[in-house]
Amino acid sequence: MTTFLGNPVTFTGKQPQVGDTAPDFSLTSTDLSKKTLADFAGKKKVLSIIPSIDTDVCSTQTRHFNQGLSDLDNTVVITISVDLPFAQGKWCAAEGKSSRGYFRVPLTPPYVPFGIRRFN
Repeated sequence: MTTFLGNPVTFTGKQPQVGDTAPDFSLTSTDLSKKTLADFAGKKKVLSIIPSIDTDVCSTQTRHFNQGLSDLDNTVVITISVDLPFAQGKWCAAEGKSSRGYFRVPLTPPYVPFGIRRFN
């Protein structure tokens, strides 16, 4: 059972399972180019989906994933938020990080706020 703050939460649609293949998507990178999941073919991918890089929790999560997974071979962290690419690039510059792997999600269907895609 999934809970949030101790209360049961119900999800709709099919929940992803370990080993499931994510569908391809197209997002805008910090350099304003379009990137797809297929651009990272052959690599292990960690999708970190956050509301905004400019919040303490999201910044901490992003920093944690970058530090914790930076030594793993053939692994890429893909951070997705609703921030403009310039805001993501500013965070990367302040953190001394490469801006590769930071993407803006469009706020149009089939996407919903905070970069979570709906699968029915």
